[in-house]
Amino acid sequence: MTTDRICAFYSSGPHYVRMLRCLRENCPDATLVAAIPASFPFDAIDDLVDETVRLPDRKASRDLRGGYFALRSIRQAQCTQIVVMFDSPRLNLLSALSGTRDRHCFTVDGRFYRLNKKTAVLVASTTLRRLRGQWNFLCAWWGTRKS
Repeated sequence: MTTDRICAFYSSGPHYVRMLRCLRENCPDATLVAAIPASFPFDAIDDLVDETVRLPDRKASRDLRGGYFALRSIRQAQCTQIVVMFDSPRLNLLSALSGTRDRHCFTVDGRFYRLNKKTAVLVASTTLRRLRGQWNFLCAWWGTRKS
């Protein structure tokens, strides 16, 4: 990874502080920006990051408005790279729309790898998963109403 402005996006998981330490060790000259929820204890990461971007808490960020606010905040930080903690469709889409040049995932076992799916593919797969989930819910709901 090149050393510019790196956004470390927080997700509920045990390895966020470990990810920040690893980023700080591997990229000591980079400006490290932590994208964390408003309720996250800043004291735990104060010495590891240069800047913070405060995001809505988990429940607020799950709706469309909260997601838009989170994405806008990340884009305003003008980072050149983003690192997420999980390779999920939602985090893939967030990283693709973040406006960064490079996207990476930091795994639980401490490895980095590049996320390289195209934005159109991410939007389509996320939409299809959502529609499939809604369809399964409706089928289950209809099945319980019929019996």
